Amino acid sequence: MAVDEYLLTKANTADTMPILRLYAWDPPCLSLGQGQKFQDVDPLLAARAGWQIVRRPTGGKAILHIDELTYSITAHEDHWLMAGGILASYQRIAQALLAFLRILEISGISLEPSKAKPETSIQPVCFEVPSSYEITAGGKKIIGSAQARKNGAVLQHGSIPIAGDISRIVNALSYPDPTARLLAVQKVKDRATTLSENSQFPLNWGKCAEAMQRAFIETFNINLIPYHLLENDRKAIAQLKQNKYSTDEWTARL
Repeated sequence: MAVDEYLLTKANTADTMPILRLYAWDPPCLSLGQGQKFQDVDPLLAARAGWQIVRRPTGGKAILHIDELTYSITAHEDHWLMAGGILASYQRIAQALLAFLRILEISGISLEPSKAKPETSIQPVCFEVPSSYEITAGGKKIIGSAQARKNGAVLQHGSIPIAGDISRIVNALSYPDPTARLLAVQKVKDRATTLSENSQFPLNWGKCAEAMQRAFIETFNINLIPYHLLENDRKAIAQLKQNKYSTDEWTARL
C-alpha cells in the first residue's frame, strides 16, 4: 500500500507517465477501506489465520488478499486514461479489465450498473457490497476496484481473486454470533466468485499477469515499458510504510 500511495504522489504532474503495477501479497493480508471501522475485523482471528491487517488509501470494505492478482494504475487526472472524472475513468479502465477476462476465456462477463444500492450496506466485505458499476462473471462480482484522487493525481487499484474459497475472509471478521457468520459466508459465495471458478483451464499468477499486460496493450493500443524504482524511491516508500502503514494510528484509526 505504501508503494501505491507513493506512486500516486509521483503522478501529480501532467508530464508523468501512467504506471500499471501488478503484484501479489506475501504473507496474505486483510485490507480495510480508508473509511471502514476497525471493529469490523477481529485481529485475533486474523492472526490465527496468519493474515496481516492494513488499511488501504482508497475506500470500500474489507478484502482478503490471497491467491489473487492485484493491479494498480497511477496517472495524472488530465491524462486521457483518467479524464472525465471517477465514473468515466473507471468505465474506460474497465474495458481493459474485461479484455483481460476474455483473454483468460472467462465466460459470462459483464460490466453493468449495480441493481443494489451502493455503499448503503453495513456488510464489512468488499465483494459483498455493490458498486455503481461492477465487473461480473455469471452474475457474480469477480473484480473489486477502488479509486482515490489527490493533488491532481489518480490511483485506481483492485483485487482479482484467482482461486480459493472466496468466503474465507469471513473467518477474520467480527459477527455477533455463529449464525450471523454462517449467513455471511453464504452471502459472499452467492455474490462473488474467482477466476478459477469460471475457467476451463488452470490459472496462476504469472499467466494472469501476462494476460493483464496484453489486455492493456491491445485495448488502448499502447506499449508497456518496464519501470524500476530507484534507491530514493525505495527509501521514501520504506519511510511511508514505517510511519503510516505499519502503525496503529493509521490501521486502527477509526
